[in-house]
Parts: sequence; C-alpha cells; structure tokens
Amino acid sequence: MINAKIKCPYCQAVNPVDYNHKRCGCIVCHQTIKIHKAEVVEPPKDEIIYDSSYDSEGNKIHHTVKGMAICAMLLGSFGVDYFIYGKVLRGLVNILLCWTGGPFVLGIFRGFEIMALEPDQLQDYYDKKARF
Repeated sequence: MINAKIKCPYCQAVNPVDYNHKRCGCIVCHQTIKIHKAEVVEPPKDEIIYDSSYDSEGNKIHHTVKGMAICAMLLGSFGVDYFIYGKVLRGLVNILLCWTGGPFVLGIFRGFEIMALEPDQLQDYYDKKARF
C-alpha cells in the first residue's frame, strides 16, 4: 500500500511510495530513488494513492512470476505483458512488429528471464526493461 511521499533527489518531484519496497522510480524524471535515503515529504499513513500496482478499490494487484512468464512466452509477441505493467508504448511497438516474428522470439527469452526472478523483483524488471 502506498503510504508516504518522498522527494526525488534529482528533480525534486514529490513521489508516492510504498515503504515496503527498497526503491521506486520517479514519476517525472524516471530515475531510481532509494526510498529510505530520500527526503520524506509526507510521513507514512494509510492513504491510498493511484498506482498501477493497485486496482481502483486500493487492493494490491499480485502478479505471479510463473503467470507473467507464461504470459510473456505465449502473448509476448503482442506485448500483453508490457500492457499489464502499464508500458503502453512498448506494447504498441510489439504489436506493430508482431508480423516479423521478432517480438515472439524475444517474448520466449523474456519468459525465461522472468522465471529466474523473485516475486518482489517483477515490477523492477519491467521498470528497467521498458523506459518508455
């Protein structure tokens, strides 16, 4: 649950964060911020702020590593796994290039990469892989 706000040390933007994670990405400059070393603007509380990891009612969305790996292998050529994590532009690029077969092959490799991840590393994987 998002329960605090911190200031980005690079661009000074205020970012909503979950104190259960070690780092997050800035919503403005997309730099990685170490949460426990950043300046706290608003202390932790039970406020729910919109984030792609939460549904409209504030419930945490859990994606399993196995499920995302299967999704990447079977539907990776259409960029479905990128759409799930909110990387719309990357997903559209996969749809535009799906006729070449390249995204299909990359989806198979991406599926095996995802299988090697721990569940808490899944969001970080997509944040690092898709900068746009």
